[in-house]
Amino acid sequence: MNIIIKPRFGDGIFNYLISYVYGIYLPKGTSSITSERSNNLWLIAIMWKATLEKAMTKSQIPKEYKKIEKNLSTFQGQLNISKHIKHNLFDKSKFYCNYRKLTMNTTINQTIRYTYKLLEKKGIV
Repeated sequence: MNIIIKPRFGDGIFNYLISYVYGIYLPKGTSSITSERSNNLWLIAIMWKATLEKAMTKSQIPKEYKKIEKNLSTFQGQLNISKHIKHNLFDKSKFYCNYRKLTMNTTINQTIRYTYKLLEKKGIV
């Protein structure tokens, strides 16, 4: 299955639109959309990289909270009383706490990093 992008007003407007939307520079005549058997993977890679960089600069990378239970020397979050008594009955210098930590290690971010490494390995990025 091939996806062919053909602009209505010619190659020049297509390059201008892509440049405007993604904030990248595409000189006139670099688009290979005129030939029927062209390989536009380079264009998809450039668009993907531009979108990734834009998301990273605007802090739009998805984050989520993960629940963590630890025996800490400083109090953080909520005290887990049953585990605190169990682990720290004789050691009064620690607190067994439950807290939530904001992390960027989500499934979508792992996929993005994996894709970036694949593109890097192929020399596209």
